[in-house]
Amino acid sequence: LRRAPFDDLNVRQALALALDEEWIGKNIYYGKQRRIQSYFPNSVLSRPLPPDEAVSYRMKLRQAADLLKQAGWVIEDGKLVKDGKPFHFEIILNAQEDEKIALNFKKALERLGISMDIRVLDSATFQKRSGDYDYDMVLHYWQNSLSPGTEQMLYWGCDATGRPAGFNYSGICDPQIDTVAACGIA
Repeated sequence: LRRAPFDDLNVRQALALALDEEWIGKNIYYGKQRRIQSYFPNSVLSRPLPPDEAVSYRMKLRQAADLLKQAGWVIEDGKLVKDGKPFHFEIILNAQEDEKIALNFKKALERLGISMDIRVLDSATFQKRSGDYDYDMVLHYWQNSLSPGTEQMLYWGCDATGRPAGFNYSGICDPQIDTVAACGIA
């Protein structure tokens, strides 16, 4: 949310559709990792996420292309552009093993006309850039306890949005989210 074009909901939804979770699960995790069905799995707070419809990956890419079109992006010479500017961004990674996921994502995005650079950083550089919010996209794993608490405000709260070296990587700030996140620490 911190930078264009990621501040557009249609763009974010399109990128989410482009991630081939099934292929990644089968080929990178060899079927041993499953997609979570709740933000707090295996706990009394478990609340199922809406189920994905049985849609082929090809259909998801078509949906992604439609969402990008709705956001004003068009294909010119095989590249996705808006206002004459190509859709290009960088993803930063903290671990070499995450590069396989990013490479698969890059391949899918190329089918949509999007170019992405992958940069695997050493720990110090990753900490510096993520702490300064100096990235287009970052692959990050959030840690949650079985009983949500203070971390929810750190991850999603408005107060954490501009705090240097904070954990609100997306930059989301919404009073309704603050209310829900505060319930976890009350």
